[in-house]
Amino acid sequence: MSGDRKLFLQVSGPMADNQRADAAATTALLRELSTGAGLGVDRLVESTGGPAGRKAGEVVSLAELAITGAFSATTLAALTRIVVAFVRRGAARRIVLRDGDRTLTIVDPSERTERAVARWLGATEPPGPNPTAHLPDTVPVPQARRGVGSGVD
Repeated sequence: MSGDRKLFLQVSGPMADNQRADAAATTALLRELSTGAGLGVDRLVESTGGPAGRKAGEVVSLAELAITGAFSATTLAALTRIVVAFVRRGAARRIVLRDGDRTLTIVDPSERTERAVARWLGATEPPGPNPTAHLPDTVPVPQARRGVGSGVD
């Protein structure tokens, strides 16, 4: 497990420049992260006092989530899968992940996005089907045929 850290997720809903859609997408992602990954997720609310780690007077979007804790590789892999799938299916146009001074923006994810996000978060490869899981340990090799030519003896 890694030490305690705080991750921020800023969600842009499926419609551009629509705060209501951003807030609705954030609520949906909050539910998915809470149930699917078992993460303790807090929704940040607008404030002029500023939450910890923010400048006083800075306005916090209703479309932002904070996840705090010591994350295992399994937890980070679940977070990765949920966030990438959320954008992939069009529930959000974009999700920006922030970890301290580092940021990562997920837009229009491809097949490689999940691995890239997992590496960025410091997780191991996201669990998934093992491409060789269906292969037996040994593969029978047919005996060589006698003769030369077309194989017909």
